[in-house]
Amino acid sequence: PRTVLTPRHPSQLYEALFEGVVLFLILWFVRTRTRQPNGVITGLFLSGYAIFRILMEYYREPDSALIGMFTRGQFFSFFLVALGFAFIVAARLRPTYPRKLSAT
Repeated sequence: PRTVLTPRHPSQLYEALFEGVVLFLILWFVRTRTRQPNGVITGLFLSGYAIFRILMEYYREPDSALIGMFTRGQFFSFFLVALGFAFIVAARLRPTYPRKLSAT
Protein backbone atom coordinates (compact mmCIF):
# COMPACT_ATOMS: atom_id res chain seq x y z
CA PRO A 1 0.00 0.00 0.00
CA ARG A 2 1.33 3.34 -1.05
CA THR A 3 0.66 6.34 1.15
CA VAL A 4 0.11 9.80 -0.24
CA LEU A 5 2.33 12.40 1.35
CA THR A 6 0.95 15.89 1.54
CA PRO A 7 3.36 18.80 1.56
CA ARG A 8 3.53 20.58 4.89
CA HIS A 9 4.95 23.86 6.07
CA PRO A 10 7.96 23.73 8.42
CA SER A 11 5.98 25.59 11.08
CA GLN A 12 8.64 25.07 13.75
CA LEU A 13 11.11 27.00 11.60
CA TYR A 14 8.58 29.77 10.99
CA GLU A 15 7.94 30.04 14.71
CA ALA A 16 11.66 30.07 15.52
CA LEU A 17 12.17 32.83 12.97
CA PHE A 18 9.27 35.07 13.96
CA GLU A 19 8.78 34.33 17.66
CA GLY A 20 12.52 34.15 18.23
CA VAL A 21 14.71 36.12 15.83
CA VAL A 22 12.29 38.78 14.56
CA LEU A 23 10.81 39.43 18.00
CA PHE A 24 14.30 39.66 19.51
CA LEU A 25 15.37 42.18 16.86
CA ILE A 26 12.27 44.31 17.46
CA LEU A 27 12.81 44.31 21.22
CA TRP A 28 16.53 44.98 20.83
CA PHE A 29 15.84 47.92 18.49
CA VAL A 30 13.28 49.45 20.86
CA ARG A 31 15.56 48.91 23.86
CA THR A 32 18.69 50.38 22.32
CA ARG A 33 17.31 53.10 20.04
CA THR A 34 14.47 54.57 22.10
CA ARG A 35 13.97 55.48 25.72
CA GLN A 36 10.90 53.73 27.08
CA PRO A 37 9.39 53.60 30.57
CA ASN A 38 9.71 50.40 32.61
CA GLY A 39 7.15 47.86 31.44
CA VAL A 40 7.03 48.77 27.75
CA ILE A 41 9.53 46.10 26.69
CA THR A 42 7.61 43.48 28.68
CA GLY A 43 4.37 44.58 27.04
CA LEU A 44 5.95 44.49 23.60
CA PHE A 45 7.27 40.99 24.23
CA LEU A 46 3.89 39.66 25.42
CA SER A 47 1.88 41.25 22.63
CA GLY A 48 4.50 40.56 19.93
CA TYR A 49 4.84 36.91 20.88
CA ALA A 50 1.07 36.48 20.94
CA ILE A 51 0.56 38.21 17.58
CA PHE A 52 3.21 36.05 15.92
CA ARG A 53 1.69 32.97 17.57
CA ILE A 54 -1.77 33.84 16.24
CA LEU A 55 -0.36 34.23 12.73
CA MET A 56 1.76 31.07 12.86
CA GLU A 57 -1.19 28.93 13.97
CA TYR A 58 -2.43 29.02 10.37
CA TYR A 59 0.61 26.99 9.29
CA ARG A 60 0.55 24.43 12.09
CA GLU A 61 -1.17 21.09 12.14
CA PRO A 62 -4.74 21.94 13.13
CA ASP A 63 -5.79 21.34 16.73
CA SER A 64 -8.71 19.05 17.35
CA ALA A 65 -10.16 21.40 19.96
CA LEU A 66 -11.35 24.61 18.36
CA ILE A 67 -13.00 27.51 20.16
CA GLY A 68 -15.30 29.11 17.65
CA MET A 69 -13.26 29.74 14.52
CA PHE A 70 -9.97 29.98 16.43
CA THR A 71 -7.60 27.30 17.60
CA ARG A 72 -6.93 26.99 21.28
CA GLY A 73 -3.50 28.61 20.85
CA GLN A 74 -5.01 31.60 19.05
CA PHE A 75 -7.78 31.96 21.60
CA PHE A 76 -5.41 32.10 24.56
CA SER A 77 -3.00 34.35 22.67
CA PHE A 78 -5.68 37.04 22.51
CA PHE A 79 -5.41 37.32 26.29
CA LEU A 80 -1.64 37.74 26.00
CA VAL A 81 -2.12 40.54 23.46
CA ALA A 82 -4.48 42.29 25.87
CA LEU A 83 -2.08 41.79 28.78
CA GLY A 84 0.81 43.15 26.70
CA PHE A 85 -1.16 46.25 25.73
CA ALA A 86 -2.15 46.70 29.38
CA PHE A 87 1.56 46.69 30.34
CA ILE A 88 2.32 49.29 27.67
CA VAL A 89 -0.58 51.56 28.66
CA ALA A 90 0.21 51.28 32.37
CA ALA A 91 3.88 52.07 31.73
CA ARG A 92 3.01 55.14 29.71
CA LEU A 93 0.45 56.41 32.23
CA ARG A 94 2.71 55.93 35.24
CA PRO A 95 4.41 59.16 36.28
CA THR A 96 8.14 59.25 35.79
CA TYR A 97 10.36 60.78 38.40
CA PRO A 98 13.74 62.33 37.65
CA ARG A 99 16.76 60.51 38.99
CA LYS A 100 18.14 61.92 42.21
CA LEU A 101 21.51 63.51 41.79
CA SER A 102 24.05 62.60 44.39
CA ALA A 103 25.23 65.52 46.49
CA THR A 104 28.99 65.46 46.05
